Amino acid sequence: MAERIVTHGNVYDHFEEYDEVHSLIDALPSILKDFRALELALERMTNIVDKYQEQPHLLDPHLERIINKLFGIVKRRDAPSSLMHQAFKYLYLFSKLRGPKIIVRWFTHEVSDLDLVLALLQKQDRDDYLTWETRYMLLLWLSIIVLIPFDLSRMDPTPTRHARSTVDRIMAIGQVYLSSSDKSQDAAAHVCAKFLSRPDVQKLKLKEFLDWGQLVFRVEDNNYQKCGFLKTLATLFKIAKREDVLSIAPLVLELVTGYSLPDHNNTLLRKLHMKLIQRLGTTFLPSKVLSWRYQRGSRSLEETLSTVSMEAVAKDDGTKEEEEEEEEEDEFDIPEEVENILGELLTGLKDKDTVVRWSAAKGIGRLTGRLPKELANEVLDSLLECFSTIETDSTWHGGCLALAELGRRGLLLPERLDVVVPVILRALLYDERRGSCSVGSHVRDAACYVSWSLARAYNPEQLKPYVSDIASGLVLVMIFDREVNCRRAASAAFQENVGRQGIFPHGIDILTMADYFAVGSISHVYLDLSLKIGSFTEYTQCLINHLLEVKLPHWDHTIRELAAASLSVLTPLNPSYMMDEILPQVLSNVTSSDTSLRHGSLHAVAEVLYGLYKVAAESNQSIEEFLGAELTESVRGVASRAISRKVFKGSTGDIMRVAVLKYIERCCLSNLKISDAILEVWQSIINDNLPHTVESIREEAVKTFGVICECKYSKDQTRIRVVQSHLMPQYIFELDNKLHFARMGFSLALGAMPKEILEGKLLTVLKSLTRSASDIDGVPAIYCESRRDVIRAISNICNKVDISADGPPTHFLNRSLIELVFSTLFKTIGDYSTDRRGDIAAIVREATMSALESLCIRLTDTNPSLLKPHYVSETIGHLLQQGNEKIDRTRSIACNKLISLLQHHPPVPNIPHNDELHLLFLSEVIKDINWSVAQSSFPFTVQALGLNTYSYRVLLGLVISVGGLTESLVKSSSASLLHYLSDKSKDELEPFAVLILKIFDEHSRNPRVILPLLKTLDLLLTNASFHLFMSDTGEDSFPALLLDRVKLEVKGSRDPIIILNSICVFTGLLQFEVANKSSFSQLMLLLGHSFPKVRRITAERLYKALLMCGDSDLLPEDERGNEIFEILNETQWDGPLPDAREKRNRLCVLLDLPALKTKEGGSKTKTTNSESLGYKDLVDRMGY
Repeated sequence: MAERIVTHGNVYDHFEEYDEVHSLIDALPSILKDFRALELALERMTNIVDKYQEQPHLLDPHLERIINKLFGIVKRRDAPSSLMHQAFKYLYLFSKLRGPKIIVRWFTHEVSDLDLVLALLQKQDRDDYLTWETRYMLLLWLSIIVLIPFDLSRMDPTPTRHARSTVDRIMAIGQVYLSSSDKSQDAAAHVCAKFLSRPDVQKLKLKEFLDWGQLVFRVEDNNYQKCGFLKTLATLFKIAKREDVLSIAPLVLELVTGYSLPDHNNTLLRKLHMKLIQRLGTTFLPSKVLSWRYQRGSRSLEETLSTVSMEAVAKDDGTKEEEEEEEEEDEFDIPEEVENILGELLTGLKDKDTVVRWSAAKGIGRLTGRLPKELANEVLDSLLECFSTIETDSTWHGGCLALAELGRRGLLLPERLDVVVPVILRALLYDERRGSCSVGSHVRDAACYVSWSLARAYNPEQLKPYVSDIASGLVLVMIFDREVNCRRAASAAFQENVGRQGIFPHGIDILTMADYFAVGSISHVYLDLSLKIGSFTEYTQCLINHLLEVKLPHWDHTIRELAAASLSVLTPLNPSYMMDEILPQVLSNVTSSDTSLRHGSLHAVAEVLYGLYKVAAESNQSIEEFLGAELTESVRGVASRAISRKVFKGSTGDIMRVAVLKYIERCCLSNLKISDAILEVWQSIINDNLPHTVESIREEAVKTFGVICECKYSKDQTRIRVVQSHLMPQYIFELDNKLHFARMGFSLALGAMPKEILEGKLLTVLKSLTRSASDIDGVPAIYCESRRDVIRAISNICNKVDISADGPPTHFLNRSLIELVFSTLFKTIGDYSTDRRGDIAAIVREATMSALESLCIRLTDTNPSLLKPHYVSETIGHLLQQGNEKIDRTRSIACNKLISLLQHHPPVPNIPHNDELHLLFLSEVIKDINWSVAQSSFPFTVQALGLNTYSYRVLLGLVISVGGLTESLVKSSSASLLHYLSDKSKDELEPFAVLILKIFDEHSRNPRVILPLLKTLDLLLTNASFHLFMSDTGEDSFPALLLDRVKLEVKGSRDPIIILNSICVFTGLLQFEVANKSSFSQLMLLLGHSFPKVRRITAERLYKALLMCGDSDLLPEDERGNEIFEILNETQWDGPLPDAREKRNRLCVLLDLPALKTKEGGSKTKTTNSESLGYKDLVDRMGY
């Protein structure tokens, strides 16, 4: 069963924040002028209310007091408008939580409130989008006030020329807000509908409101107003008494049908049109439960699962049905308008939008429940016409929704099930191809809903004749549908049928296997659930036939491949049927003109053949004996027929290549005997696909080549010699191909050869592969993928061949070859080639780490004496280095490979600091750590700095991370390094300092290392990590040696990034007495640099550094110190170069530094050119 996803929710037993809510409301007046406090309070109130979205009833005991307190604020005559708006925002939150129909119960609704609400509404700015909650809640308040039974004329003002009556004011406000684009339109429609439902207002304003609606519909571009008008009418016909609105129903119907609303491009208008006309239909028809409706009776699940009770219920229902048939059916006249309304609703089922179709389906259900039996049957007949082959997917979907509505309302009589059930079964498999995709998932989902509704509507006796078909249809969707929502819908419908009907074959067993979570993984349902469910004989053949007829020619190639694999899984359940019926049919379809069917059939031939081979092997038969001569010959010729049809060309050529390769692989695994001619054809297909540009095709070709070598070549000495003399030299020659795709495919093919073929040629193959892998210098980064695959091939070969310390290198992996492999891997793990994709060589390093791990483990298991100490120490060191570098994936792989070596049993020998490494990487504290997360991994990996053997490698990797670009990486690695150094003594820091100097020496002029190293030094100097070296003197002290290394990197450099980062190091070294004079000299040189930005940044950094030094001896104590600060601060250092150098020279004088002279003679021209070139270089490289 698929892995279940367990989530934890919160369940509450009472409203915990009641007191906090009251305090938030009470605090409103005091925080009114603090906008930030208001926002925080609203956010907190929102979080509190949202917390109870799934348990809103817990607030019911407290809502009255909360709402009364908010209304107390609103009713205050002296309340500022901002306070009122905030109170209404709070009120809206509770309305959203509990629903407007419930929340208005606690609104105050006294006669005196009417003037207040109308006055507040008239003050509102409809264009203020920040206060829409106020308008919405005021209209909701008005909707409850207008229902108070009092004479509205008493509220009219004193008659004047411009005075309007209360009725006019309410209708005017309602009509104004009906054109709103926000939520207040819904509330306005509610107000108008409730107001017009009053008998006294109907006489005065209903006809006038309809006339206003006609004017609205005559204007083209006022969709919002049209929507508001339709919402009002729909609500009115819902809440008003039938006898009050029956007289105007024909007028309204004529109005809404006269403007072609079903053809309007506005979805909401079409939906409201459907809603309104169905309400008109229910107005024309009397509301009564007709005797012909089907009533199931008892719906007890316990009785459903009891056979005796089920029979009793069926008998009882039968008696009721007989009694109902004897009763005379109620007779009444059907108005002519009902036929037009039903026509509109049936047309609405074909709408392009789901919401419109859903509204139309519900309308058909409501109206059919009020029609006589004959007319209801006519509606059903019209509904079934939606399922014609010429209808669109939208029509099918709407028809399914309508059938479900009829079914759950008891309007589908049992005698019509023989017509309805076949339609449902067709809808369950509806899938219409449209170009490179298909439509129909919504239809299948709706068909599952119909099946669900039938289970709830009918007794088991009525559905018994159709149970087998419905169960099979739902199982097919549940297992083989492409869309996960359809599979889950089918599972839910199947569960409902099992629970309600109790007669589905193996229902409980299937439900335990195919629940909501189990059907979520498509590979799981095709390869696992299909076998489990197919083991029930009632479903076996229908599953096989569905895969053959529907899924093999499916438009999605992934589904075709899964269907073929599923056929292989199902083959043992009915091998005779698969051999006699399925295999001949898919063989004939291999040459079909339908590319999808051809592809699926080719996969099916391969998979069914392999499934039959497994069945034959159980009875100790060969596949040829099991299939027979004719069928065997037909299977052998599939590849030749595919080539003759040129299936590798065209848009489907790539997937056909994979299919043919899969066929060859399965034939080999099935031990199908073939001639040399066919084998030659197969090998030519493999050779053609090994250098393919598509990775999946290359991988399949390599996999197939490995299988064909194992099954066909390695067992025949003649064929082994042919491979060694023809294929192997060809593949080795391709390792130097300029196309990296060819290098990748043929190198992996060499690695896929079994040891029987490699024996005698092992030395040649490994030398060729190691040469190709280690050829890094001068080779473009485009070959990184090929080097990765070469390393994989080397690793595969080392894991296959026999190991002998002194054996011949042509046959055994001996000392010399092990030395060759390790030296190659130690070189490739230092590959840092980059291109426009970034550090693409990371894939080479990752493959190398896997190869080092597997080789160490192989030697440990076979001959530990061959695993020299320096092999192990270098391997662990490189893994620790990669475990501290910047790429998350690489870091995770390195740490996991290291842990694998440390955990291996028997233990890997010669591991330096083995106990310390176990303590670092195998403790319980880091058992479940995610090494790809920088924040989690660096606090542990940085501790390896204390292991002398690995400290250089660890620091080298750590420097790359600390000096990286990603904020989270730099933050985590820097914090870990600083924490590690924080408590170190000078004796412990000295080895660390030596390592830094060593990195400078070994990676001089290498920007990849030097740039992050400079950033790391800036971090360490800024945080005083080297303060213990302050008292050191002499040229061999660490600050002096560090200064020399940095000077060497900057000297002659034209890289502005290196120069700018060196400034931070020079200013940091000013704190060391032994280096401050030389650092000042370097900074003076940079103040006269040809790059303007370098001069400006140097001045800024130096100014800050001198400020930080405070009372030190770096600056003169007289007026010269003030002049130095003045020059640094006020000079325009990115201005003209001569001016900057003049100021620089003045600084040299003030600091008692030797004057920096410019060469005489032509120096002006040279300086100008240098500045121009330097500035251009800076612009180009810095992105200005």
